[in-house]
Amino acid sequence: SSCLSLVDMLTRPGVEDERIFTHIEEMFRTLMYLREPLSMERAQLFYSWFALRLLSFLGNVASFSACVFCREDLTETLFALPEMGGGACERCTEAEQKYLSSISSITWKLLRMLQGASCEDIAYVSAQKIAFKEANSFISSILEHVPADGELHGYRTISSILA
Repeated sequence: SSCLSLVDMLTRPGVEDERIFTHIEEMFRTLMYLREPLSMERAQLFYSWFALRLLSFLGNVASFSACVFCREDLTETLFALPEMGGGACERCTEAEQKYLSSISSITWKLLRMLQGASCEDIAYVSAQKIAFKEANSFISSILEHVPADGELHGYRTISSILA
C-alpha cells in the first residue's frame, strides 16, 4: 500500500502512464512469489527501488554514479546531497564537508544497482544490513525533497508493520 500511496501522491489524477502500471505489477508479482518473509530493511529496499524507478518515470532521475556538480565519476569519498538527488565528490564539497554526510562505497554501489535492477533482483541482493539502512535513509531523504500531494510515509508504515 505504501507504493500505491506514493504513486497517488506523485502523479496527477487522470494521467495514464503504462510504465507505472507495469512497475506496480512487477512489484506485486515479485512479492507474491517470495519464498521467505521480508525483513524490515529488505521491505524498505523494495520501497526504495520502487520510488527510484517511479521518480525516473516522472523525470526526476537520481545521480549515484556522477557528482551532481562536476559530473565526474563518483569513485572517491562520496557525500550525500539528497536535496539535489545524488551525491558529490570530495573535491566539489571541500568547503561544506563538515555539514555533509559521508556515504559508504558499498551503499553507493547498492544505490546504483537499485536504479537498474529488476524487482526480482532486489529479493536476492545481499549486503550488510547497514548498507540497506543507509540506502533506504538516503532514498527517504530524496523523497522529502520531491513535491508531493501529502506526506510520504512509506518507510514509517513498513517499519510499523514489520517491527
